[in-house]
Amino acid sequence: MKIFVTADNHIGKHLKKRKALRDWAINNFKLIPSKIPNDIDYVIFAGDVFDKENTDIECYNAYIEVLSKINSMPNIKNIFVITGNHDQYSNFYNSASIDVVKNIGNSKVVLCNKDYLVWNNDEDNLMITLLPFNRELFLDNEVGTKVITDKLNEVQFNNSNDCFKILVSHFAITDWMPFATTGLSLDELIGNHYYNLIVMGDLHNEDYEKVDEETTVLYTGSTFHTSISDLSNHNNVCKIITIEDNSVMNIEKVMLPKPPVVKIDKSNLDSLKDSLDENTIVITDDMDIHNDIKDRVLYSQYSPKLEVTNVTDDTVTTNDDETIDITNICIDKINNDSTINNDTKSYLINLLNIDTDSSTERIYPMKIFQERQRRFLKR
Repeated sequence: MKIFVTADNHIGKHLKKRKALRDWAINNFKLIPSKIPNDIDYVIFAGDVFDKENTDIECYNAYIEVLSKINSMPNIKNIFVITGNHDQYSNFYNSASIDVVKNIGNSKVVLCNKDYLVWNNDEDNLMITLLPFNRELFLDNEVGTKVITDKLNEVQFNNSNDCFKILVSHFAITDWMPFATTGLSLDELIGNHYYNLIVMGDLHNEDYEKVDEETTVLYTGSTFHTSISDLSNHNNVCKIITIEDNSVMNIEKVMLPKPPVVKIDKSNLDSLKDSLDENTIVITDDMDIHNDIKDRVLYSQYSPKLEVTNVTDDTVTTNDDETIDITNICIDKINNDSTINNDTKSYLINLLNIDTDSSTERIYPMKIFQERQRRFLKR
């Protein structure tokens, strides 16, 4: 048995207001049917097909087109679609889902956008639990455990037959994203190894996988990464999972196109300038280079480099003699963030004050500063 999985397509996202990048995301999504081999049995969309309110009729049509093409493949038995945190309340998702059923006109497509749904196929000895994103799942119940744990235990209690069990859901695993407020640890998720395979959307990193003899957990990756830094560091992928004898035998990454991303400064401009064209994304810290190429490439991101004259544990002094108190800036940012609760604020502030000394080497304060900027100042 083979399963084709994808998530975090985010069609409709503005992507820095550049329509060309948005078009890349839609076009990559529309390539999905061509990437599905003839021996695939099931297709799974694990959340965030659409991107919040940015969705429009073009994305709607792409969604209908892709599901219709997959549905027409005679080898495909079912297509499963759940909602993620971005498309859970999308009017386009809800209306498109209705039209999918109306236009396709058969029962191959299984949609789940609230609570959970358990689907069984006795012929393949298979059970799939669809658990779409819902923020309330991660609240504590009356005994202090998360609501999502009750949901998974409920599924286990009502479906204890001996078959290959798959969970499809959409949230962060905190082992891989420690600051997530809506997530579970691997231990909490895997529990007693009730599921043989857990297919996840939300974190876009295609390398997040935990392959275990009892339970395999993986993120599908994204068909088009929604930030320039992610495009630079990751591939655009879907995955194919091969299952034999009730075990995951192979996980294959299926690559989709991505524009070339290059970092340019004065030292390498001459050697690279001839390769720059309308399909290239450029990252540069040189304003002159940025102004020169921004109208000739797909996207030019100017990220000025902070030059420092003195660095201590808690401050950075710039070449303009401005002293930046890193810790206090971050603490103010955390305290003024209305999206996180007081316990989380205390936890984050405590992290800022952890001693970074090491017996073997010193963590460079500048790196700490940049990391704190990334996590807090750009929220």
